[in-house]
Amino acid sequence: MVAFQTGLANGPRIATYLLGGKTHFAPDREAAERLRDALPTISAVARADREFTERAIRDAAEDGITQFLDLGCGLPHPRNVHDVAGAVTPGARTVYVDHDELVLVHGRAMLEIPGVTAVVPGDIRDPQSILEQPALRALLDLSQPVTVLLTGVVPFVEDPAAILVNLRGHLAPGSRIVISSACSDLMTDDELTATQKVFAETATPIHPCSSDAIVALFDGLDLLDPGVAKVHRWRPSHDLFFGPCPILGGVATLPAAAHTSREPALGCRSARAGADRPGVAPTGLRPILPAPRQDTPFRAGDLR
Repeated sequence: MVAFQTGLANGPRIATYLLGGKTHFAPDREAAERLRDALPTISAVARADREFTERAIRDAAEDGITQFLDLGCGLPHPRNVHDVAGAVTPGARTVYVDHDELVLVHGRAMLEIPGVTAVVPGDIRDPQSILEQPALRALLDLSQPVTVLLTGVVPFVEDPAAILVNLRGHLAPGSRIVISSACSDLMTDDELTATQKVFAETATPIHPCSSDAIVALFDGLDLLDPGVAKVHRWRPSHDLFFGPCPILGGVATLPAAAHTSREPALGCRSARAGADRPGVAPTGLRPILPAPRQDTPFRAGDLR
C-alpha cells in the first residue's frame, strides 16, 4: 500500500493535475510542470490516453461485455469506467483496484455504488490476490468475460509480461485486455531522460518499455483492429490531436485456449529495444511513414 503523503509527488496525482483535476499537491504540480517542460504536449497526450480508454470501454460494452476491472485505476475523474459502460449497458458492473491510500479513499467516497461498483485495495503485481478478494467476487463472475483495463500502469511495474501471464490464467475466454503505455523509443533521448528523472524523485518511479515490448504483451491474444496503435488513432472519434504522441494502445480478446497460453516473448526490461530502426515497424504495427509537420493534426494511417 502506498501511504498518503503530501510531501512527495506520485503518479496518480500527477496524472490528475495534467488532466485538469483538483486532487494534487505542490510536489505533484511541480513534477507535472517539469514533465511539461520536457514534453510540451503532455496534457494533450494524457487526454488522448483517457479518450482511448473510454472508446475501448464503450466498444466492449457495445459488444455485450458487462463486467469491467480497472487495475491501477487512479483518482476519480469525469466519465469513470462505470459511467462510460453504464451509458451503453445499464447493468454493467465495475471493480476499481489501486494500492494508493488516497486513491482508495477518494474512490470509496465517489465511485462505490452497491451492486454496480466496488473499490478494492490491491497490487497489480499480484493479480491472483486481487481476483480472490470477496468484494470483487461478489460483483464479478469470472466464469464470464471481463474487460480488464491496464491503461497507463505498465511503466510503473518491472515485469508486466509476468502479470499478463498470471492474469490471463484466471479470465474466461472472450475477456478483453486493454493496454496503453508510453514507449521509450517513441520519445527522444532528452524526453526519456527527463521523464525518468522526474519520476525517480516521486513515490512512483517508472520502468520504460519499448514499442516491441508493448506489442509482445498481446502475444497469444486476438488483437482487435486496428491492432496496436498510437492511442489517438485507435478507432478515433476525431482527428484533432496535435503533436507527437509516445503512447501506444491496443485491445485484445482472450481466445478459448488462452488459459494455457505461452508467456509473451518480450518483457520491458530492455527499454530501448526496437529503437533506431528507421522504416521498420515493430511486429503488429503499421509501417512507419514520414513524420507530419508538428503543426498539423495526425491522421489515421500515420505512425509517427
